[in-house]
Amino acid sequence: SCSPRPSWALAPPQWSGDPPPPCEEAAGSDDATLPSSRRLQRLYFGGPPFFDDMKPPYVNMLVHDSHGPECDLNTTTPKTEIGEAGYPADGTAPFRKRQMACGVTIARFVFFTTNNPDYADPSFTAKMMVKINCNVAKFIESDLCHNVLAATSDDDPDGFPRIAECSFNGHEAELRLATRLKPNARYDLTLKMLNPAGQYTAAQNSFHLTTEYFQRKVIEGTKSPVDMVHTIYNTKQWDHLDARTYADDWARRRGYITSFLWKPQTGRWFPDAGFQENRFTFEIMTWGRMTGRGNTYRLRFIAYPTNVWKFCRAGICRRPKDPCDITADPTLSAATCSYESFAGANPEEVNGFEITIQGVELKDLQESFTITADNPPVGVNLYWTATSYRYDTSGRMYEPYSVILNSPVPVLGEPRGSVVNWEIAAVNQEQWLELEFQPGSTLLGSTTEIAGTLVIIPPSNFQVVASARPMRPHEQYNSLPCALWPGADRAAAVTPRWVCTIGDQALFGDTRYRVQLRVVNPPTLGAARSWRVELWQFFSAGGWVGGGQRANKPVSVTRSLFGMPVSGTMKASIAPANQLLGGQNKLRFEFTPSNDIGSQEHTRLKVVAPEGFIIVKRCLGFNREPPMVLPPCVCAGSDSNSFDLIFTFGDAIKAGERYIFELELTNPSVNVPAEENIWKFDTVRPDRVPRDTARYQGFFLFPVEMARFQVVPVTREVGPNPVIVRFISQTRIPFDDFLTIRAPLGVHWYEEGLEFTSQNIFTNATTIGTINPTIDPLSKNTLTVQLTTAAEANIEYGFRARCIIPGTTPVPNRWWIEQKRQTGLAVPNNWRYIASTGAEGFKS
Repeated sequence: SCSPRPSWALAPPQWSGDPPPPCEEAAGSDDATLPSSRRLQRLYFGGPPFFDDMKPPYVNMLVHDSHGPECDLNTTTPKTEIGEAGYPADGTAPFRKRQMACGVTIARFVFFTTNNPDYADPSFTAKMMVKINCNVAKFIESDLCHNVLAATSDDDPDGFPRIAECSFNGHEAELRLATRLKPNARYDLTLKMLNPAGQYTAAQNSFHLTTEYFQRKVIEGTKSPVDMVHTIYNTKQWDHLDARTYADDWARRRGYITSFLWKPQTGRWFPDAGFQENRFTFEIMTWGRMTGRGNTYRLRFIAYPTNVWKFCRAGICRRPKDPCDITADPTLSAATCSYESFAGANPEEVNGFEITIQGVELKDLQESFTITADNPPVGVNLYWTATSYRYDTSGRMYEPYSVILNSPVPVLGEPRGSVVNWEIAAVNQEQWLELEFQPGSTLLGSTTEIAGTLVIIPPSNFQVVASARPMRPHEQYNSLPCALWPGADRAAAVTPRWVCTIGDQALFGDTRYRVQLRVVNPPTLGAARSWRVELWQFFSAGGWVGGGQRANKPVSVTRSLFGMPVSGTMKASIAPANQLLGGQNKLRFEFTPSNDIGSQEHTRLKVVAPEGFIIVKRCLGFNREPPMVLPPCVCAGSDSNSFDLIFTFGDAIKAGERYIFELELTNPSVNVPAEENIWKFDTVRPDRVPRDTARYQGFFLFPVEMARFQVVPVTREVGPNPVIVRFISQTRIPFDDFLTIRAPLGVHWYEEGLEFTSQNIFTNATTIGTINPTIDPLSKNTLTVQLTTAAEANIEYGFRARCIIPGTTPVPNRWWIEQKRQTGLAVPNNWRYIASTGAEGFKS
C-alpha cells in the first residue's frame, strides 16, 4: 500500500508515526517508452532503420531536481518570514509563471543521421520531422515553438532546418521541419522541458528519438531507450520523508535559491565576442536557512551552451577546481568558489562554477556577485542555470532546487552571407533580389510578447520599394520565421529598411535563411557594396541595470554582407531556329552594350541560359563570320547552361555598337517555369566586375514542329497594315484546339481594327473555321484563335489580320505559330503544348 502525495507543502506533518511511502509512477518497460510509430519495430526483418551504434543519440541535462505539484505551492511574492502574514511564501511565483524554476531543465539533444537514402528521396513530399518520446520526463505543453532554445549542426552547411511547427504534448515532442535534414550529419537541439515528479535513475528517465516523414514513414530512430539524467526529490517535495526527518527539516527551515537575476553594468560588461576580462554581475535570492550541524550547501552555476563557454581570463583558461575570479557581497564572500567542468564540455574545460557554503549561514539572502571571464569567440544567446543543494561527505546531492536566469546572456554574433540572386543588375531597375545569411547568434522566441526584431538595411544607394512586402524563397530554402513585416519601416524617411518581428519561433544562429526583397537599383553603376543585418532581442524587465522597462539589445550585428554589383543597361536578344524539346538548336544572339567594356585584355561576354540547356565546352557551331558582327574572341562552353566569349584584345566591345553571333546548343528535355526561363547577359571586366547587363525572356519548347510556316506582308509600310500567315501541319489538328501567332517584340496586333479572317479569298490558302481571335492583354504581339473545324495534315491554311508595323525592324525578327490544347486541369497545367514552328519576319 502507499499514500497519495499530501496537498500541504510547507506545513508540519500531522502523523503520529512514520507515514506509508508515497505512490510513484511506474518507470515503465522499454516497450512502453517506444513512440507509437516504432511499436512494430520487432516486425522488421533484415534490420530496422536504427541510428548508427557507433554514434547513438544522447542528451546533456544538468538539472537534477524533480518537478511536481509542490513546485506551485507557497510561491507568493514577496517572500515571507516566520510571524509575517502569508507565511510561508518563498517568492518564486515570477519564475514559476514562466516555467523557469523547480525541476525545469535545459536539455541539449544530439543525434547523428546516417547515409539512409530516405533523407534525399524526392518521392516524399511530406515534411520531415524530429520526434522525441520520454519515458517519465515531460515537455511543457504547447503547440508553439518558444521552448526551442537553440538548434545547430556541425556538418550541415545550411545549419539546422527551420522548424515550421511544434507540438509538445506530455511525454512527446514533434518538431516538423520546413526543409530536410541531411544524411551523415550531426544535429543539436536545445529544449526547455520538465524533469519527472519523483526520484528516478538515468535509465528510468530515458527517451527515444526518431526522424520521420510526417504521418508517412520512420526514417531511423534509437534502438533502445537512451539515458537522460537521474533526478532527486526537489527541496519542496517533502512527502517522501518520515515524520522525524521532516520535523528536523522544519526546525532548520530547509532553504533554497529562489531567484537568479542578471545585472549587467554599463562600462563593466561588454557583449563583444572574445572580449577579455568581462565582468558578469548576478544577484541571487534565497528562502529559508541553508545551515545546520554537519550540513554543507552548494550553489551551482552553469553557463549554456555548455559546449561553448570555457571560463578563461585574459586568454588563460581555467581548470576544474581552480578558484573563481569572483567578487561578492559579504555573506557570499565568506564562502569558497571553484570552477567546475560539467557534462557538455571536455573534462579539462570549465563551463560553470560552484560556491560552497560551510560554516556560514545563508538565511533569506539577497546578494550580488561578479565573475570575471572572457566572452566566447562566437555569438551565443542563452540562459544560465543556478541550483542550490545539500551534500554529504560522499558528495551525494540532496534537496536540489534550480532556477533559470531571468534573461539570456548575449555575446554578439556576426551574421554571414550575401546577396545570392537578383533579376537584373542594371541601373535604375526595379527588381526582386534574394538575400541569404546565417544570423550568427540565436534570437529566442516568446509567446507573450514580441521576442525581438531582425533588421535588414541595404546600401544607401539602393531604394526600398515600400509597397512590396518581402517574399519567401523557394521551398527548398529556409524562410525567415517572421510574424510581421511592418510597412512603416520600409517607408521610413530616414534609413528605410526591412524589419521582421519574431514571435514564438526562434531565429537560429547557424541556420542559413533566405528572403526575397524588392528594390530599385542605384542610378549609377559600381562595384558591390555591403548590406547590414542586425538582430535585436527584447530582454525581460529588470534584466538590465536601471530599467523597469523591457530592454531591446543587439545579439548579432554586421555591416559586411556582400551585396551585388550594379552595371549599365544592355539590349540583348536571342532568335532560336526551333522550339523542339530536347532537340539540337541554332541560336542567333544579338547585343548592344551601353558602356565600353574597357581597355584591358581578356574581357568577356558571359551568357547564362535557363537550366536544362547544354552548351558543350568546344562551343559547337560558334559563328562570328559575316554577316555576323563580333570582334576576335574565344568561345568557352561549360557542358552546362552557360558560356563565355573571351576577347583577347582591349577595347573589344564599344558602347552603342550592335554585335551578332550564332551558336549551337541542346534544348532542355522539359520546359522550365516561366519565372526561371530567363537568359542572362553580362559584359564583364577581367576582375569579374560586370559593366553592362541584360535579361531576356526565354522561349517555350514543344514536342514536334509543324511542316511549314510563312509570313507574307501585304505592305511593309509603318503603321496598321494587314499580314498573312500560312501554315501546314504534319498531323491532323482537331477542332477546339488553339493556334497562337506570336509576332516579334515591337510588332503589335491592331486591337482597334484587327479584321481577322481565315477565308481563302484573303489568304490564298484553304479556308478553316475559327472563333474568338484574342489579343493577349499583356503581350500585344500574341494573337490566339480557336478552331471550329479540323486542320488536316499536309494542307496549307492561312490567317489574315492587321498589325502595327514598327518604324524599325524588330530584333530578333522571327514569327512563331504554336498549337496547344486545353486540359481541364488547374493552372499551371491547364494547357498541353503540341507543336510550333518559326519563320523569318520581314523588314519594315
